[in-house]
Amino acid sequence: MKKGILIFLFFLICFQMSSQVFKLGGVTVKELEETKHPFYKDADAAYLYKKGETYFEIIGGSFRTVTEVAVRLKIYTKAGYGYANVNIPYYAGRTSQKVKFSDVCTYNLVNGSVEKTKLGSDGKFEDEIVDNFKIKSIVMPNVKEGSVIEYRYKIINPFMTISDWNFQEKIPVNNVEYQVSIPDYFVYHKQIKGFVQVTKLSKPKKKNNSFSENITVYYAHNVMPFKEETYVDNINNYMSILEHDMVKAQFPGEMPHYFAGNWQVLCRNIYEDESFGGELNGTSYFKEDVDMLLKDVPQDKKLDTLFSFVKDRMTWNEVETEFCNKGVKKAYLEKTGNSAEINLMLTAILRYAGFDANPVLLSTRGNGQLIYPSPSAFNYVVVGVTINTEIILLDATSKNTVRGLLPLRALNWIGRMVKEKDMSIEVDLMPKEKSAEMISVAAEIDVEGRITGKVRNQYINHLAHLFRESYSESYKEKYVEELEKSYQGIEINDYQTLNLKDLSKPVGDDYSFAHNNIMDVIEDKLYFSPMLYFVEKENPFTAEKRQYPVDFMFPHQKKYLFAIKLPQGYVAETIPASVVYNMGENIGSFKYQILADDNMIRCNITFDINYANVNQDYYPILKDFYFKMIEKQNEKIVLKKA
Repeated sequence: MKKGILIFLFFLICFQMSSQVFKLGGVTVKELEETKHPFYKDADAAYLYKKGETYFEIIGGSFRTVTEVAVRLKIYTKAGYGYANVNIPYYAGRTSQKVKFSDVCTYNLVNGSVEKTKLGSDGKFEDEIVDNFKIKSIVMPNVKEGSVIEYRYKIINPFMTISDWNFQEKIPVNNVEYQVSIPDYFVYHKQIKGFVQVTKLSKPKKKNNSFSENITVYYAHNVMPFKEETYVDNINNYMSILEHDMVKAQFPGEMPHYFAGNWQVLCRNIYEDESFGGELNGTSYFKEDVDMLLKDVPQDKKLDTLFSFVKDRMTWNEVETEFCNKGVKKAYLEKTGNSAEINLMLTAILRYAGFDANPVLLSTRGNGQLIYPSPSAFNYVVVGVTINTEIILLDATSKNTVRGLLPLRALNWIGRMVKEKDMSIEVDLMPKEKSAEMISVAAEIDVEGRITGKVRNQYINHLAHLFRESYSESYKEKYVEELEKSYQGIEINDYQTLNLKDLSKPVGDDYSFAHNNIMDVIEDKLYFSPMLYFVEKENPFTAEKRQYPVDFMFPHQKKYLFAIKLPQGYVAETIPASVVYNMGENIGSFKYQILADDNMIRCNITFDINYANVNQDYYPILKDFYFKMIEKQNEKIVLKKA
């Protein structure tokens, strides 16, 4: 018992020593003289201190949360000036949040003394981002290399949500502390994501006139910046962030109210909301149109016919949500709506036509992975149609999707199909079929080393969807310019697309090209890669280690077919060897086959990635595979005079 008390006192003393260091206004000459960060020399800026506190207040008989944040930040280089612009987004609807800045100052070292510059009225801004959301900003005054800036802000939230707290940022954080005080009436699920070691300390309960509070303090020191890697789905899945999700509220003398805690409760709560389940019942607004549309349409064509009808009629307003705003009827009449209005409308129409259609709740890639059944877990809805035992997923927010193919934003592991208000089942959202790109090149080399030819590209599944989403005929000239820029030195003519509007077929494009800079001419020999300008130059995986999974989004294959006619009077002196590289665990493969035949070089290359997501444990294998593949792509054919 005594040992436990001593350990508690030790941590309490350590915490008090660390937490009492920081007060706004105490900027030192030493902090201003510092020219480089002590343990991350390349840092453009760093948080010297970041301290936050969230607590509850009762106003007018209702609870609200208040979060106060105080920051001291060092600017090392001009590249760090962006951190002197502070932006706080907030909700500005009928029951709006409020944001207030205070104690905003910039400190500089002038002739050995600390000079303080306060924020003027010209450094404060407020802008509207989208409907009901605004952003309050400050631009710190007199910022220079070496400056230290300080500011405090308060967010008053009329809801009982507790905002996420970041222990880790994209720049170093020397000291970070966060305290949250929660009334006994509420139970929150708490989770710290990421890899930073965060110390947690529970303080004695605090009682005020109205309620008792449970107080928890979190702190960390010398937090390295979050390093962004290639092929990461959402960095917030891996940054060190503290999340709070309300599970239960129970006031004295009342029954408990559960907000979540398990998926069935959460899905039931969503289904019972009038802006979700209530929107599935009406048929009058579409009945006449659908009856006319389906007249004489055979049963096996009805699903695609109705899916196309909703896609063609509706335009997505790019709002991701599982709840309707104006409702499906008004959205149908106005021909525009959010993700819930469009896909719940599609669900209702398919049910009317006799299909076993149900909403599928999910979290988009941008919202993060589904980990815990909290009210904020979902932010999107698609449609699941069960035919025999197969669930076919549909999303009508994109005009270029087909049955079974979800937009990239929705490819986030699993969703929950809500079949009834008290029943939901897990649904796999990830693609079952491999996407593919086939590139066919017929080229000819002249004696000067100039290469001309024709290219045809073909895209299947998600790669086809990405192409259709990014290309439009009005954008054709710009698109060709971007192609020429990306391939450096190529001149493209006669560009045209294939099957752009026919979603039942693979989409593609073809063009003729000329290139002067692929070939190295040394004396009377010509050197070039048989992959021409399609060679990958750099390995995307260069880090020594990796902490996060590698996210390819979907399994895919890239296939190249090259037929290259040699210049008259030349033959192949040397050609690269044919090889096959396989990654362990069937992660992927690279097949390189080449043949010199009379005056032709023929090269077939196939690159496969068999999984949408590769665990970081396999990163060394993946890194080595890419190194060997790119090295092979850059090997040269040598032509000599016959």
